[in-house]
Amino acid sequence: MNVLRPLARPRVALIWAGLLVSATGDQFYQIALVWVAADLAGSAAGYLTAAQALCVCAVGILSGVLVDRWDNRRTMMVAEGLRLVAMLVIPALYALGLLSMWHLYLVGVTAAACRAFYQPALQASMPGLVPDADLRHATNSLLDGTRRFARILGAGMIGTVALILPAEHFFLIAAAACLFTVLSVLPLARAFGHTPPSTRASTGLRGMGQDFLEVSRLVARNRALNWSLAGSTFGNAAWVLVFTLGLVLHVQAVLPGQIGAYGSIMAAYGVGNVAATLVVGSLPQRLLPRVMFASRLFYGGGIVLIAFAPDVTTMALAAAFASFGGPMNDIPFLALMQRHFPARQIGRVYAFRMVVDSAGLLAGSLLSAALYADWPVPAVIALTGIVMIGFGALALWRGVDRESFS
Repeated sequence: MNVLRPLARPRVALIWAGLLVSATGDQFYQIALVWVAADLAGSAAGYLTAAQALCVCAVGILSGVLVDRWDNRRTMMVAEGLRLVAMLVIPALYALGLLSMWHLYLVGVTAAACRAFYQPALQASMPGLVPDADLRHATNSLLDGTRRFARILGAGMIGTVALILPAEHFFLIAAAACLFTVLSVLPLARAFGHTPPSTRASTGLRGMGQDFLEVSRLVARNRALNWSLAGSTFGNAAWVLVFTLGLVLHVQAVLPGQIGAYGSIMAAYGVGNVAATLVVGSLPQRLLPRVMFASRLFYGGGIVLIAFAPDVTTMALAAAFASFGGPMNDIPFLALMQRHFPARQIGRVYAFRMVVDSAGLLAGSLLSAALYADWPVPAVIALTGIVMIGFGALALWRGVDRESFS
């Protein structure tokens, strides 16, 4: 199936446009948040990333349960609306000369919590928005690809906008993106509908905890889903170890003073991401089991190549190769989740995935500080890639379950 085919449906095209604008705004937000935090707190700005990961771990336990009880469209609009308000806090305080580090923590944690509600609500709405399984697979690819395409689009825009506006005003662009996302969902009331929760839904914090544990047990029984989640944990830890910190240190050692080289490498990663999204989204679903676990081989192999790359061109090619691993894992995961769980449980399953992802990011943050303090940078990068390759080989042997996609 042509991955662009779902755009012929107005409801899908409208959501896709909203997500693309939102993801591009997120690029401005993420860079501005780290940049301003570094100005205020120096190296301690790294704790801000850890705080956001911890927030998603904590909120994700309950957000999926709540999302499965609420109207999906309304949840998405409220979550983006609250993010919009949070984005406006920073430029307002900056203009008043009152901005401090704790304000950035407040905004960062609030935005992370809102995302922990928005994303499960979006996924829970997919079976109703696109009932046909094959068309939904292509739609998953399109929507997942928005954040990958935004890495390319945002990188190009940020360089130009930075000549006009200081980083503190990037939050205004992010807020405008949030507003566009809210408006893109506003006219789709009939398309979303509302999937009522199970008649056995428990109440109170204890009941919601039980619901989350129930879905955790259901996830644990699905072999392919289990291995995919394990791969996401390792993959997110590797992202922090290699692309967030390791690659910066490696470029500084191999190409001293050439900060633009890092941007070129990450742009190549974004291009590979988009290409992989188009390819995987066009594949028949019977191929998805092996694609999902072969993703770790691509990701790990590219990371190993980065460790031994002698110049920026080779690093960029290696990064593009590694980038195929993201869509190869994420898109089959969405298809698997939507095939095996009813709409009233998808929010919980996706929230569980967000908790797992955040745990991987947190582990990578803690490991990076320890490993790079004692080990050579190329050795840490290479070891990370080897671990990913080993996991991918093991997953192909033990994790592939063809019946999961049949």
